[in-house]
Amino acid sequence: MRTVVEGVKSLNICIDKLANGLNPEILNRERARVFIKYTRQKLQEDSLGLSPNTGATIKIQGSSHQPLSFTGGLAREMDFLVTKDKSVEAGWFAWNGARPKGSKYSYTQLALLHTTGFRVPLTGDKGARVRRYLASQGIYVRKTRTFLLVKPRPFFHNSLNRYTVANKDDKVVKKYVDALWRTL
Repeated sequence: MRTVVEGVKSLNICIDKLANGLNPEILNRERARVFIKYTRQKLQEDSLGLSPNTGATIKIQGSSHQPLSFTGGLAREMDFLVTKDKSVEAGWFAWNGARPKGSKYSYTQLALLHTTGFRVPLTGDKGARVRRYLASQGIYVRKTRTFLLVKPRPFFHNSLNRYTVANKDDKVVKKYVDALWRTL
């Protein structure tokens, strides 16, 4: 009888340790860190299946590239946010207005533009400036054209899809739970 009581006490101690050891914020931070690292790696490997840069972009930049890879800024600025309810959002960009050198757009705005694409006007004063800049790069646009379309290159969503298919998140959770079990 005594061994059964001791066994139940020991089980209760393990359950208490397990319950106290489960910290969703710590687990979610690690999940976010691993996803961000995965995304940066896949951008470096050029393996996210993004549409290629247009000929104009290649001519201006000197080569084809991943999102802001010529500065590394966009991938480097990707972070995570712990919310008030202690959940964690991965792929977050600071709203502090930080921007790449020489850009009038913040990293947050650039991430949105990469996701949605955008139009560059070719009419009015702004359009005249764009046409002059393009001409200085040897790129001439028909006068009848009213805008340039910059196609989306949604690296974040592509990365998330590949991360999910590869069960990377399950591996992070398993590693966390295994480490927790080892503490018992």
